[in-house]
Amino acid sequence: MPGPTGHAKRCITVGTPASAWRLMIDKFIIQHIKNRTIAEAPRQNKSQNFSLNDEELEAFTFMYARGVAVWNRFIDNCIACYKPGPNITIDEQLFPSKARCPITQFMASKPDKYGQKYWLAVDKENKYLVNGFPYVGKEEHRPIEERVADYVIMRPMDPYLNKGRNVTTDNYFTSVNLAKQLKKKGTSIIGTMNKIRR
Repeated sequence: MPGPTGHAKRCITVGTPASAWRLMIDKFIIQHIKNRTIAEAPRQNKSQNFSLNDEELEAFTFMYARGVAVWNRFIDNCIACYKPGPNITIDEQLFPSKARCPITQFMASKPDKYGQKYWLAVDKENKYLVNGFPYVGKEEHRPIEERVADYVIMRPMDPYLNKGRNVTTDNYFTSVNLAKQLKKKGTSIIGTMNKIRR
């Protein structure tokens, strides 16, 4: 059955929404961001002493959630705290940003043209994020013979393979080869196709 895991149920206090928030954005994440911010502040503004407390930081956490160390921990927390239903959807999401960094993308088809692109897997019924990773260009861990589109599906589905689930994709990802790979892993696929891809 889909829903919060036993770990999540034990840690959430009824009537305290912050306890659910802290399952995703835990003390490790807050401390990591706090330490890095305090270390960087003197380099940016040498004339002032800088301090930051946890409460101030939690108000701005989402802006930092795109950092790699924080993102990986956040995804680990998402996986640990929720068991998805039988249907998972995977697609891209552009988080708007005009920051100058190597992974900023330009996507003419999006309302906000610039940002960081992420591949996200979500539970179809509850729209809960169950896995995901940022697009960083060439992926070091992708086998050279594997299509990028296949890798983008297989990587976030990995914790949910061989469990009778279904993944829904659009025509960028869907292929006969991907369907065969998923079938071997006890997983079905629904997706649009423009043409047959082998």
